[in-house]
Parts: sequence; C-alpha cells; structure tokens
Amino acid sequence: MKKYILIADPSKVSRFVLENYLREKYKILTASSYSEATDILNKFIFSLVIVSYELKDGFGFDLCRYIQKKEKLRSVPVILLSSNEEDERYRFKAFEVGAIDFIRKSQIDENFAKYIDEIIEVLSISDISGSTALIVDDSLVQLKFIENILKSTGINVYSYSKPSEMLNEIKSRSPDIIITDLFMEETDGIDLTKKLRKIKALKHVPILIQTSSRENSFLRALLLHGANDYILKPFSAEEAILRVTSNIKTKKLYDDLEETNRELFKKATTDSLTGLYNRRFFMEQLENINYNAGRYGHNFAVVLWDIDRFKEINDSYGHDTGDKVLMELSSAIRNMLRKSDIMGRFGGEEFLCLFPGQEEINFPRVVGKLLDIARSLDIYAEDNEKVKVTISIGAMICDRTYESLDNIIKTVDELMYKAKNNGRNRAYIKLKNKILEIS
Repeated sequence: MKKYILIADPSKVSRFVLENYLREKYKILTASSYSEATDILNKFIFSLVIVSYELKDGFGFDLCRYIQKKEKLRSVPVILLSSNEEDERYRFKAFEVGAIDFIRKSQIDENFAKYIDEIIEVLSISDISGSTALIVDDSLVQLKFIENILKSTGINVYSYSKPSEMLNEIKSRSPDIIITDLFMEETDGIDLTKKLRKIKALKHVPILIQTSSRENSFLRALLLHGANDYILKPFSAEEAILRVTSNIKTKKLYDDLEETNRELFKKATTDSLTGLYNRRFFMEQLENINYNAGRYGHNFAVVLWDIDRFKEINDSYGHDTGDKVLMELSSAIRNMLRKSDIMGRFGGEEFLCLFPGQEEINFPRVVGKLLDIARSLDIYAEDNEKVKVTISIGAMICDRTYESLDNIIKTVDELMYKAKNNGRNRAYIKLKNKILEIS
C-alpha cells in the first residue's frame, strides 16, 4: 500500500516536478494554498509533508505551526522548500516551527527523491515511539533541527541550551538517549560525558555526540570517556534517525536483559506465595551475617516462628483461607521489621527473621511485638467467620562469636517446639546462658 505525501506549493511547475519524482512510490496529494492544505491534512494520514516557503494565502511556516498544534499530525515530518538561494536567514525559523529540513528548490532532483525514500523508510522502521531523548546544544538552530527530527519518530524530546540545565533535571527525565554537542561554551561534550557516566541510573543510557571534527584522536577520546557513538556534522535527518534508533534499541536490549535477570533472581530467591525470601537464599544471608559477626564482633538475632494449629485452619476453612493467613500474617510482620532485617519462609507455616545488629536489651520487646501482631490480625474466612491466629516463637541472640548455622537453627527450632509444647502462643528466647519466656 502506497504511503501518502502532501505537496503544498502555489507553483504548478514545482508541484509537477515533485510529483514526477515521487508518484511511482507514493500516493501524492497537492495543494496550492494554506486553506486547501489544512483541509486535505484532516482527511488523510500522511507520511510526509513537503511545503513551499510561500503559499497562495499564507506561508509554509503557518502550515508547520498548524501541524504542530494538531495532536494527530504532530509526528508527521515536514520539509520546507525555498526558491530563494539566500535562504539561511529563514533556516532557524523553519526549525523553530517544526520542519525537519529546509531545502532550496534548485536542489530538487533524483537525489532529492532518494532522500525522501530514505526518510520515510527510516521512520517506518525506527520503532522508538514513546522513548525519551535529552538534547543539549548551545546552537539554537542545531538544537531545533535535531528536536524536530526526533519528534517525527514519536520520541519525547527535552532540549537544553546549557549542560547545567540538563544535569539539574536529568534524574527526573529517565532518558533513553542523550545527545550533546562536542564543543559548547559552558563545557565540552567529553567533560559532560564524564559527569553523566558518574550517575549510576544512566549506566546503560547511550550518549551520542555531535562533532564536526574528523580527527581520529578526538573520536577515540569520545568513546574512551564513555560516549557510545558520534555523528559527524552536517548530517541528514535519516542519518540522525538511524543513529538514534540504533542506540535506543541497544539500550532497550540491556534493559530487557536486566529485567529478565531480575525476574530470574526473584524466582530463584523468593517464595511464590508470600513473596518472601525462600529457605535457600535466607540461609545464604544468615551464613554471611554469621561470618561477619564472628569476624567483626557484631550482634545479630534469629527468630523462628510457626503458625499455631495451621492444619486445623486448613481443615476448617479450606486451603484458600490457609493461604490468606500465610500471606497476610507474613506481610504484617514484614512491615514491622526494619529495612536491614531479613525475613524468609523456612517451609510450610514456618518463617525465619534475621535481625542484624540487634542488641539484647531490646530483643524481648521485638519478639513480644511479633506475638501481638499475630494475635491482633483480622483475617476472615469465606463465611465471614474470623480466623484466630497465633504463633509460637523460638529466638536467640548471637553475641559477637561465630557459631555454626546448624547450631543456630537447632537452637531456635528447639525453643519454638518448647513454646508449642507449653501451650503455644508464646516465645522462648535464648539470651547468653539463660532462657526467657514471653507470653
């Protein structure tokens, strides 16, 4: 299916020449005036608009502004044409109103047709809509030129004329690419790249540097100091889109890989029902903390707690209610812990809590709070009957000396069963050489 191109030009000759070059590959619609062009724009979906500097009832700039104001047209690329060979004074204005290029009519030939083909093809395969780009350049003409090119791909663009302005906002922007000029008055692109690479959140964000220098030493320096790519000025719209697309897609591959690794790590280390750490990962953390305690003399505490009469809960209310008890109780206790504390599901209805740096004087109060959380929990079965939940706890303080993991787990397990055998809904804590009961 042919893509649509709108040619807006008051000259029949210009329209004929352009149409002659482009009609083989594209569906061409033409207009001679601003009003005629806006009417056509609202009836069709265009891949490109080519508009003359002057129209019968206005200027090409006016049509650019109209396109920028319309949400559904904003990403349509516009090329402005001029018959004035001395048109440099209009170039900035063209970029300011949204054009991606400003070309003399004398340059329209077979190469222009190839240029159009390349732009439309690149835009059709770019697939980076919705990404975010930050651009910094102290040349306003160049800044608007790149901004317009990227907006035609559907990218969200934030532009800055000073590197310091971008650095102040960068943490709130979450960019997928950063584009900077090599030479700027405030700082150069290499120094800016060094600063950006110190920001951990930008680890995989590609940095594309614009430069007019062909010196190999300069180009090597850009890459050595953290830039991902460079683009030599002057460059065309399609070259910019290709470079930006390539770098953003590479970044998204890194993002997808990191997300996959996070998901794999989560599956390997957490319990699928409660979202807590599983037994294997918890024991690894306990081993590390136990080793550090023996080496550096740090206190830590271990708590093993078990839901009382959990089999009766399942038998009386069903396994859905049993799962609800596991999830809500573990969540309530996890919310009480400090960020540095670690909690895991040891198996079935048994859970372990690890308290790094826990001092003995406060530990009984912490354990008592665990008992209270279970007692005060409001959980209801499907028939709206409240489920009574209590827990039995075995706990100990590991006091600045290395002890084997087997002995730690054996001790808290024995204390937890002591709580079970003495009526449940209570805790036993080993503090040095004494056992303290909390009920």
